[in-house]
Amino acid sequence: MVTVFTICATTFTATILMTLLVQAKDTRCHSDTNIINCYFCSSSSTSSDHFCADPFNLSHPALTTIPCEGYCAKWVIEKNPGELRYTRTCSKHMQMKMHINLVCMKERGSHKGHLCFCGEHGCNLATTPTISMTTLWILAVMVAS
Repeated sequence: MVTVFTICATTFTATILMTLLVQAKDTRCHSDTNIINCYFCSSSSTSSDHFCADPFNLSHPALTTIPCEGYCAKWVIEKNPGELRYTRTCSKHMQMKMHINLVCMKERGSHKGHLCFCGEHGCNLATTPTISMTTLWILAVMVAS
């Protein structure tokens, strides 16, 4: 027997997820002709000048932005145990043979780390990943079932 509470809770959750879906940006709408500005830097967590690491130092004099006809990227990789290498750049400057989505991906293996892409001005300063459109759709389908 389905109670009124269960129906209301399911409807409420589905409504919240659908609202998030409407407000989320669809990555398929991003065009390579849109130029955004991305932070451009690289440093190691063990160097004396680790301005590109987290927490990100926006006031560092060497920090620059570059025009990007793609997506901004933040790449963190563990080169050696305890040493993280931070790179913030434009996806067009990376030699990658993969489809880019506005998501964060984790690397496992000899070099651990993560790679995040985003599509707004200066968005590669973020330290936390955001939820993707695909994730929202999967959640909506799971709740609706």
